[in-house]
Amino acid sequence: MKTVLSLTNVNVSYNGVGGSPVLHDINLKLPTGVITVIIGPNGSGKSTLIKAILKLLPYSGRVQFFNQPVEANYHHIGYLPQRFSFDRTIPITVYELLILSLTECDCAAVTTDRRERITKALVEVGVGSLINQPLSELSGGQLQRVLLAKAIVHEPRLVILDEPESGIDQKGEKTIYTLLKELTQAKKMSVVLVTHDLDLAAQYADYVVALDRKVIAAGNKAAVLNKKVMAQLYGYH
Repeated sequence: MKTVLSLTNVNVSYNGVGGSPVLHDINLKLPTGVITVIIGPNGSGKSTLIKAILKLLPYSGRVQFFNQPVEANYHHIGYLPQRFSFDRTIPITVYELLILSLTECDCAAVTTDRRERITKALVEVGVGSLINQPLSELSGGQLQRVLLAKAIVHEPRLVILDEPESGIDQKGEKTIYTLLKELTQAKKMSVVLVTHDLDLAAQYADYVVALDRKVIAAGNKAAVLNKKVMAQLYGYH
């Protein structure tokens, strides 16, 4: 299977080289066109790995996107961070948020009709009617869908999400994961996401990475979501 992301000897340390290791000797080849889920206990380095992939943190080693440098392909990558903080007193609408996202993107989507592109992305995640809604009036679930639209509005080949279920209820969690599954299949894009919910991972993942500062296991669900790996990862007996 073709590889969307390859990580070779990736190491991340606090305070740079010689500091306390956060991630050690990460070697991964993540398949394209599927949902890859990264799991692990608190403090295992899941979010750190995402930030290293996106070059938001310094690291040693190599990360490549379709065998090319990640930094040369940001316009092909969408990102939904774990927390999206904004001043709710700022009068910005959903449309204005997504326009800003497109304006920052040097990609083909910017050359098409922007309102049409934004409307399409919002409809795809089920919130087309909210295009003119102020962000301050959105519920947690609505905001998460809008942020997902923001991540896909420029038609990326890869979407990276850090705990996309954060801040929404259990029903909303399943809705977001169902949307991701549908988008992956419809757009033939790749998804890499971090989650703490093993049930969601078991239901929606195509490929799983078990992480605890190093790669404990990586592969299909049967190879990773089993008693042996869970015992090593979480201390289950």
